[in-house]
Amino acid sequence: MSAQGRDLRCPLLYEATSDLPPLDETDVRAIVRLIGRAAADNRPPVERKRDLMNGLAQIVDADAWLWVVSRLGEDQKPTALNLLHDGLDDAQVAGIFEATYSPDAPPPENEPFIRELAKGAPITRRREDLVADTHWKPSPHFQRYRAPIGLDEFIYGGFPFETGLISAIGLHRTSGKPAFSVRDRRLVHIVVSEIDWLHHAGIPGDDGAQAPTLSPRLRTVFGLLLQGWRRPQIAKHLGISEHTARDHMRAVYRHFKAADHIELMSRFMTGDGGDIPR
Repeated sequence: MSAQGRDLRCPLLYEATSDLPPLDETDVRAIVRLIGRAAADNRPPVERKRDLMNGLAQIVDADAWLWVVSRLGEDQKPTALNLLHDGLDDAQVAGIFEATYSPDAPPPENEPFIRELAKGAPITRRREDLVADTHWKPSPHFQRYRAPIGLDEFIYGGFPFETGLISAIGLHRTSGKPAFSVRDRRLVHIVVSEIDWLHHAGIPGDDGAQAPTLSPRLRTVFGLLLQGWRRPQIAKHLGISEHTARDHMRAVYRHFKAADHIELMSRFMTGDGGDIPR
């Protein structure tokens, strides 16, 4: 297992240890079982990732999760190339894409998260580690995007690649639930930092070098197309006409020189072929 230039001690387990409570034996055993099961799993990466994330979400009491492979553009903003998720309905999936690419109310957590991730080591941060309580809910981003879809507190974990790709996970709690604890962050970080072999597995066949040059709207449509969404579904959840949705879809196909939806997905999906529509 590659240390990828990082201290073999888990940073969040050893930083200011006098101020952090030790992990409970029950938590340690749960994480060992989770990672051990993933290591012994011979299924395609997409299935292994789903099983791992469902187990991790249960351990930290998250309502939903996502695992995304993104490419950073010159503006240091991520564009999703591959997204797995569970616990999110269609409105929340569309809302997350729109929130991520909002030009006038960008996610306030993105800049500090990307800045720390640029140091080259895996990181894990809670919402309050990135955005203070006094700035989170009053922010235009939260009011416009997160509150309407009922998502509030989160933990993000990121694993950087030298190629400019980022493998990242997010665990979310719905509105009205308490923030994630330091214990939750530590457990998530163990998983993020100790399964680098699974971060490398299932990387899209197309590395997405051209993806960051899409407009914010087309990035959203691109992401939904990679979820297998069709024109009526895209139009409904983005609040646009099917005619406009069709134009956006065609623009995405032209951008990547893909003949159709199936070719686009095949370029950005990997595995045993079972995840590619026929």
